[in-house]
Amino acid sequence: MYLKLEIEVIVQRKILAVLIVAFLVSCSSYKKDRFVYNEFTWTDQFKASVFLACIKESYKGDSIYEQMGRRDVFFANDALHGQLGLINELGEHFVKKIPLPKRPCPECKKEDRYFLANCLKYYESRELDSIAKAEYRSILKQKKLQEQGEGLD
Repeated sequence: MYLKLEIEVIVQRKILAVLIVAFLVSCSSYKKDRFVYNEFTWTDQFKASVFLACIKESYKGDSIYEQMGRRDVFFANDALHGQLGLINELGEHFVKKIPLPKRPCPECKKEDRYFLANCLKYYESRELDSIAKAEYRSILKQKKLQEQGEGLD
């Protein structure tokens, strides 16, 4: 009886150890790429453009976006041209969802929000990552279909 109980305890400990190891191995940390100036993937450009659309919508009617446009090129290329509608829609929709600050500030106006901080947080979000990756996959799929269609001629 004692031996049987001891074997059960050993088996339970081994199972627990395997579960702990499996848990630790399966929990991969979110890894960021090493920063390199002026190297932007398509998804980087998409996400940055959504961030800029968010800023543009946040500061609508203010000259800050125009001031930025005097010196920044804002990914002026054709890679995202077909997605500009979606990019602007995502930025506008996100800004509309930004809540009032939790702590009222005496000098804040009724329409003031944490625009910049929330837009940055959205840029870094897994939600925007998945949208950008899905769009990129869709574009690659469309290009592949176009190439296959051209090959049939």
